[in-house]
Amino acid sequence: MTGHVEDVGRGRWKLIVNLPAEDGSYRRTVKRVGASGVREARQKLARFIVELETAGAHRECLTVEDMLGQWLEEGCDHLRPTTLHFYRWRIEHHITPKIGTRDARRMTPVELARFYRDNELSETSRHHLHAIIKTAYAWALEEELVTGNPAKKVKHPPRLSPEPQRTWTDQEIATAIRDAAGTRLEVPIALAGWAGLRRGEICALRWEDIDLDHGVLVVRRSLSYVCGELVEQAPKTKAGRRVVPLAAPVAEVLRRQVRRGPCVVSRKDGSRVPPHDVSSAFRRFVKRYPREVSFHGLRHSFATNLIYRAKADIKLVQELLGHADPATTARIYLHPTDGDKRDLMARFTVAISTDWSAADCASPSLDGGPAASTEPKAAGSSPAVRATSSPATRHFQPPACSASPARRPLRKYLPGALGPRGTTQECWSLSAAAGADRRSKPR
Repeated sequence: MTGHVEDVGRGRWKLIVNLPAEDGSYRRTVKRVGASGVREARQKLARFIVELETAGAHRECLTVEDMLGQWLEEGCDHLRPTTLHFYRWRIEHHITPKIGTRDARRMTPVELARFYRDNELSETSRHHLHAIIKTAYAWALEEELVTGNPAKKVKHPPRLSPEPQRTWTDQEIATAIRDAAGTRLEVPIALAGWAGLRRGEICALRWEDIDLDHGVLVVRRSLSYVCGELVEQAPKTKAGRRVVPLAAPVAEVLRRQVRRGPCVVSRKDGSRVPPHDVSSAFRRFVKRYPREVSFHGLRHSFATNLIYRAKADIKLVQELLGHADPATTARIYLHPTDGDKRDLMARFTVAISTDWSAADCASPSLDGGPAASTEPKAAGSSPAVRATSSPATRHFQPPACSASPARRPLRKYLPGALGPRGTTQECWSLSAAAGADRRSKPR
């Protein structure tokens, strides 16, 4: 078994080992390590070869479990602890038990599609599995552990289809805040429903981050619960570090609170509250209401109420929520109700009724200009049209041929060319009139 090292920069080195196969060929396995120089890298290469020989890693088969394990150890060091924990949990509970023993190099798109289809999970969960496998294969391909990425060739992969969130109106949120007054849920409900903060951001919020005199708060950190420990980290996205102006009722709620520690949301002894405790307490709290929502649904309610009640701009809502892209806000966080749709159609009805009334007062014109008069013309005149006396049955007839007919261009059927009352029959009558004019002219 032989190998060599490659410098990839910034103190990182590749340990590349040639593993012999049963057919006489060789297969390369790669490991990234940190080393101060080539001598230390070669020492780590020697230890890596011993580990491979001891563990029997020179076997021909690279299982899916082995590939995913290497990816978690070497390719996910830049991820947040919560994201890494989520990936590891999905792999251990849903991927490894089903296809962990399969040869990663011989996995086909058809087999992956069957794995997704036979997995008794929601469409969103299957999408997460597909994303993990696809990313792991992409890393293994870059490290030359595999020769292809079958996950990219899966036809009709699982799609992300978030279920519609149930939301509350401003009045329902106000009722919940009044009912929760004096409890540990009063502040979380106010900050989520009327300021749009995530539960991790609420639990990590400190009094030093709030300026009640100017009515603003600053989101600087988030609190997560990973493997039995509370972990404080940066917000979910770069845009998550933001300044949020406070509505007057939210500032009033915060002024009433007793400060038991550095954090706004804390226990009686001043210790921090885990985010999942807030969700569990709120889940029990909302059972008293006819329409239950999740705690994260309060954040969705904040976005929905800003757009459809306060008529806010989508860009402003995106920045208040801390999203990196307005498309995320529009696609996931807006939930119009039937009442919103009825209000929109009521305003639209007022607009079109005004236009319809204005159009109903005038007769249509042949040229789209002023309405043609229905008064009798003087003798010798050549009216362009002749209308019936009943407005309800008004239609146009071609004019009689005369020595000097009025020249009109040939008109095809163009929607709206004759105004609100124009019909196909009228358009073709004009076409016939223009044709008669051309035929009557001597050549």
